[in-house]
Amino acid sequence: FPQYLYSSSLFLLLPLTLHSPSLLPYLFFSHFPLISSQDPSDKEIRRMSNKLVELKVGLHCDECIKKILKAIKKIQDIETYNVDTQLNKVTVTGNVTTVQVIRVIHKIGKTATNWDDEERQLQQQF
Repeated sequence: FPQYLYSSSLFLLLPLTLHSPSLLPYLFFSHFPLISSQDPSDKEIRRMSNKLVELKVGLHCDECIKKILKAIKKIQDIETYNVDTQLNKVTVTGNVTTVQVIRVIHKIGKTATNWDDEERQLQQQF
């Protein structure tokens, strides 16, 4: 009888073929996750689907920061947000897209661009 290895993240059956290399093509991998006695809650599902949005935003004064924070707080499905005044960077995590956050910031009259695009432009200059 072949021996099997067990993986906690995936149900993985792997015959140990130390004495029979010809059995290697018959390895069986099942990609079904283990059935848990507890289903994940909605909050856990949202946390697993969180995205990180990093934007370069013009932060000129305290009033700008207040407007941006007020606008970002209204976005549905955000988990966290942060404003870095030294880098002029806004970071948002949650079930949101970069486009959604940029639109909200544009609606209050501020400019916002993807942080990665800004970094690439700076690197190309040097």
